[in-house]
Amino acid sequence: MSRFGFTNENIYGQKKRSLFILNEINHHGKNRAPLKILDFGCGTGEMITFPIAEKGYTITGMDLDQKSIQRANKINPFANASFICKNILNYPTESRFDVIICSEVLEHLENPEIILLALTKLLNSDGIMIVTIPNGIGPFEFEQFLLKCLLTVFPSLKDTKKKMMLKEIEKRGIMMTENLDSEHIQFFTLKKFQKLIGSCNLIIEKSEKSCFIAGPFSNQIIKHFPVIIDINVNKITRFIPFRLCSGWYFIARKK
Repeated sequence: MSRFGFTNENIYGQKKRSLFILNEINHHGKNRAPLKILDFGCGTGEMITFPIAEKGYTITGMDLDQKSIQRANKINPFANASFICKNILNYPTESRFDVIICSEVLEHLENPEIILLALTKLLNSDGIMIVTIPNGIGPFEFEQFLLKCLLTVFPSLKDTKKKMMLKEIEKRGIMMTENLDSEHIQFFTLKKFQKLIGSCNLIIEKSEKSCFIAGPFSNQIIKHFPVIIDINVNKITRFIPFRLCSGWYFIARKK
């Protein structure tokens, strides 16, 4: 990835996630007419939408956060990328997509089944849905729980947390406008996610691990050691059980 996306990997495996999404789109696009792609919950587009548009794909970014969409439209250099601020439940069902991306979104939703059903209705019969989620009982969520406990005991640390997050974002050259205090309200186990997918008339075709450890504490310890980051994201995940990773990537299709 050149202008957009992640040049260097981080402890969260964000470069790995971006490449997974792009590789699956490339694979699905072989011997097909030009793909029509939806990035649901796109934010400002800088993490996923723009890197895909840069490869020549036609993509629509959709998000409910108006400030994020305003920034996306302002900085968008691609004629093949467009952004809309719209509720997916009000999106016309006659519009269909070959690829729908729902990356790190479902864990923030009060009713993920309703949203996933709406997305399924917009998916072509032979299309794919790319879903990435954190492991609800994995290392990342454990670190987040510890941080939440710490902030409850020491409320003054909340400003420090926000400053650190802004510093990390600025270092990547991405000035996102999403709510930095947005918390996870869904905690998916593999069984719970499989049940959700099944209830939405989808089947999982492919799954992959993201990284082993991840979170605010391990990031501060490891972020300056690219070799350890690579081991955490790409090496350890080859051997540890699927259920022990911090997150997962899935490819789903209609039944």
